[in-house]
Amino acid sequence: MHNKKLSHEEIQKNIPELKGKSEGSYLYHEGYVYYSFSKPGGGADQTGWLNGGVLYKRVKDDGTEITSFEKTCEESVTTASTSHVYSHTTPQLKDGYVYFEIKYTHDCDWADEEVTWLTFRVKADGISELEILGERK
Repeated sequence: MHNKKLSHEEIQKNIPELKGKSEGSYLYHEGYVYYSFSKPGGGADQTGWLNGGVLYKRVKDDGTEITSFEKTCEESVTTASTSHVYSHTTPQLKDGYVYFEIKYTHDCDWADEEVTWLTFRVKADGISELEILGERK
């Protein structure tokens, strides 16, 4: 394991998904890079919106040891009477854990806008699984 901290440019070279992203769009901690992004959906069928979601990744700064944590949710969508928008925050380090949040905004013709935050965390040890902490309004 190396102790050299890589530059933003080196990280973008090693992790192609971060090309074009700002340095503030991910968390770099002890040789690991944590980031999240919206996964595009595949449209709709009779059961609703398909395949959308948020994907969290923990990747060694050299581009290896990729761990994906997928939390499927509806794709951000707007129709004639309703809209659902999902967004995510930059991961934050606190008390040895990396925290991720999803903001879900729901608005429709028959009810007021509702905003819910879903919070997840993973231990910053490179091996732990994602924990769901719950939601707040």
